[in-house]
Amino acid sequence: MWKKILIMCSAAAAGIAGAAVPGEIPKDVNSKVEWVKCAPMPLGKVDKEKHPHIPELRGVVFLYTRADESDSMIAMLENARRGFNGKVLIAVVTPDNMPDAEALQERHRDVRVRIGVDLERKIIPEFMRGGNMILPAGFLLDRDGRVLWRGEAVDLPEAAGKALAGKLDKKVQQEVFALTDQLQRSLREGNMVQMLRQAERIFAVEPGNPSALRMAVFAAESLRNEKLAWDLTMRQLQQCGDQPRVSFTALELILRHRSLRQKLPELIRDFAKRPYLPRMRYAFADLLLSHFQFDIDAVLGAKQILAGTPLALNAQPEEMAVVLALRARLFYALGDLAGAEAAQAEAVQLYSRSPDRAGRQNAEKMLKFFRTLLQEAKK
Repeated sequence: MWKKILIMCSAAAAGIAGAAVPGEIPKDVNSKVEWVKCAPMPLGKVDKEKHPHIPELRGVVFLYTRADESDSMIAMLENARRGFNGKVLIAVVTPDNMPDAEALQERHRDVRVRIGVDLERKIIPEFMRGGNMILPAGFLLDRDGRVLWRGEAVDLPEAAGKALAGKLDKKVQQEVFALTDQLQRSLREGNMVQMLRQAERIFAVEPGNPSALRMAVFAAESLRNEKLAWDLTMRQLQQCGDQPRVSFTALELILRHRSLRQKLPELIRDFAKRPYLPRMRYAFADLLLSHFQFDIDAVLGAKQILAGTPLALNAQPEEMAVVLALRARLFYALGDLAGAEAAQAEAVQLYSRSPDRAGRQNAEKMLKFFRTLLQEAKK
């Protein structure tokens, strides 16, 4: 497990080090991109007359179509696209061939994230300048084609949200970029203590920086000091509590280290009081019910978090079905079999309107489970 984490951290740092610096405009963006069954998304300056409907912000992720994370990345970006409600246009561009890109699009036919192929393989090297082709990598662009942010692709939605709120400072991003290069060198040298120091320098410039937090936690755990990992995570949570990602990092620490289990009630209380979006609240409750079975703190915590939490207005049927299935599991954990059966029945009905066949089959299986238990309880 630790070897895998080290590879992931090294890849992330290496990818950042050679990339176009925030504030720059990549030059060779007119190379040919073949778009797969979708309208083109310009990667350079936007012509308002030719593309009047393109928003101020564009997110682009460069990835390999056959990578293990490609499907989950597309799903994550599509969720982000829906959440931004037209304010951010998102595309993925791959250096792979057209058949591979078409296969990726075929696996996600209902997704509106645009998929393109860098046919001449010039655009990605220009963005990833320096020779480090560690993908996936994410960039956020303004209408002039200027890089506003560069980082790990998984963090693009958070960066876009900051940009929309006017909280993405160019000077801060440039300074973080330079400091991340130093963090990379410490990682390559295997100097975990120096990594922690460099991460703290980044936090001083940008509290809660996601890449620095992941690497700092990795360094602390490599030193077998889970308390240090917890303390630094909680410090960042207090400084940037508007980012639910930090709360999830803390929960993952508890899952990995039994010694931190006593911190769970404290974390739940903190999470419940924060004005996080419904999707984040449902995701946190799902982790509690999935990974802390027969744990009263987790069950009551999930109940507290879900109380009064609505679903986003633009949610798709399968998203609403997932939420209802989650509520069914909560009812079951609370001993309410009738409530579990009713919620699961609604989930199955919603899945009937969704192309997610596997989801529908799983929902029907759970409905049968709840109904069988309910019938047995009535005997």
